[in-house]
Amino acid sequence: MLLYDFQIIQRDPDGYARFTWEGKLDAPLKDKSHHVVVRVVREDDNLCLIPWTICKMASDTLSWSIELTVPEGGLYRFEASIQQDDALWIDKIECVYHIGVGDIYVTVGQSNMTGYGRDSAYDPPCLGVHMFRNCGEWSIAAHPLADALGGIYGYPENGTGTSPALSFARRLHDRLGVPIGIVPAAVGGTYLSEWSPAEEGGCFYEMEKRVLKTGAFKGFIWLQGCNDCNEEDASSYFECFSNMVSSWNERFGAHPILTVQLNRSMGHLDPK
Repeated sequence: MLLYDFQIIQRDPDGYARFTWEGKLDAPLKDKSHHVVVRVVREDDNLCLIPWTICKMASDTLSWSIELTVPEGGLYRFEASIQQDDALWIDKIECVYHIGVGDIYVTVGQSNMTGYGRDSAYDPPCLGVHMFRNCGEWSIAAHPLADALGGIYGYPENGTGTSPALSFARRLHDRLGVPIGIVPAAVGGTYLSEWSPAEEGGCFYEMEKRVLKTGAFKGFIWLQGCNDCNEEDASSYFECFSNMVSSWNERFGAHPILTVQLNRSMGHLDPK
């Protein structure tokens, strides 16, 4: 896998991220005394977590790779360099900053999750709470989470308000003590059926593209239902939601889906 600044990598149940970091040289190594070496450094105190380690070279003599086991936490700096046998100095070829190993949540649903909060609120960004933006890049998470500028995914949103996802992620970061990544995929004004691959499924497939890009993740945060508050859809919502969850489990494996009920609706004529 390639690494990007501010990226969050999902930890496994044992508290580690195990993955292969890959790269490619612009030109072959000079001779067999030269190697591509990699190390991982903790950014807060510059402690070398993984010392310089020689990478494997592919048959094309340009592509390099190394299997890494990185503990939960961070933020980390990943460095790749060219080193000659026993030489003191090295030539750096790649450096990736602010990488965290923790939990990733995909945010799905409609407008309230997208970010339509109009009032001002103290909901600041912080290092260790990052997001995968619609433009396909990782960054520090900050409102608006739904920013269509440079978007590469379908159903672009251009919300200018606030979303509960940021405060949720920041609270997890404070309580769990590990970096948190959020992958915004909510779309305003959508029906439940648009998130089910067994029905219309358009929003699901755009969300799936993001998941395939970011890799393993912890779970989903779901906030949706306004568009289904009508006589035809409200009564079958629970059944359709359960079917949608089953479909997601088939695609991604079992993941927790966190949701809450804000209010009740049994249909358009319900006085409550």
